[in-house]
Amino acid sequence: MADLWPTTLVEGQGGQSTIDKQAIDRQAIERQEGTIPMKFQHVIAASTIVLVGALGTAGVAGAQTASPQGARKAAACAKATARVPQIQARIQKVEARIALLQTKLTTAQTNHRAEQAKLLQHRIDANNTLLTHLNTSVSEITTRCPA
Repeated sequence: MADLWPTTLVEGQGGQSTIDKQAIDRQAIERQEGTIPMKFQHVIAASTIVLVGALGTAGVAGAQTASPQGARKAAACAKATARVPQIQARIQKVEARIALLQTKLTTAQTNHRAEQAKLLQHRIDANNTLLTHLNTSVSEITTRCPA
């Protein structure tokens, strides 16, 4: 990487180092010869922005003329209502798991196992959260997609 502050030190009078200004000027000229003029860079940047804007507008216009909304909704509702029995089966499994965990929790509490009880309570809370999510999913499907 080129130095931002090119300096060339030369031995000056009395043994002190001084900066060679001619070397700095030569390095600056060499650096300028290899670059593209700034106006040209601005023109390229502006044309790139215009091109991206034009292509983006064309893409949005093409996306808006896609398939009709009713057909997509009917397909989505059919897919969602087909999953309702699977979700309800999962709800039953989670409820059974919660009941089992609660019996284990009472056993752990009666045997004075605080760490195990804390872990079981955390699992019960996680399963209750999952149960709430599954019930919400079923209710949303039934309200949005009447049979």
